[in-house]
Amino acid sequence: MAHTRLSVFEEKDVSRAPLPGVSSLRALRALAGTVLFQRNRHIAVIFGGSVLVTPLALILARLFGRRLVLQTHGLDIIYRSFLYAATVRSLVEELR
Repeated sequence: MAHTRLSVFEEKDVSRAPLPGVSSLRALRALAGTVLFQRNRHIAVIFGGSVLVTPLALILARLFGRRLVLQTHGLDIIYRSFLYAATVRSLVEELR
């Protein structure tokens, strides 16, 4: 998980989805996020490191009353696909 109190990052600090695929990863992140925010009420901001995590980050932010910061970069900005661009725009608009 991205949230750690350790000053040195080690592989053992990374949680990985038990099954391959994005759906498994999203389910694991939703569960981990829920547990994290229930146990740590002092965490005031959720950071979404890509537009692709926006739906989950937005749900967790609203569910737990936290602020959300979203970073867009790389393919989030330059990928040439009408559907992808429309999805990114709608997710960003949802945050306003």
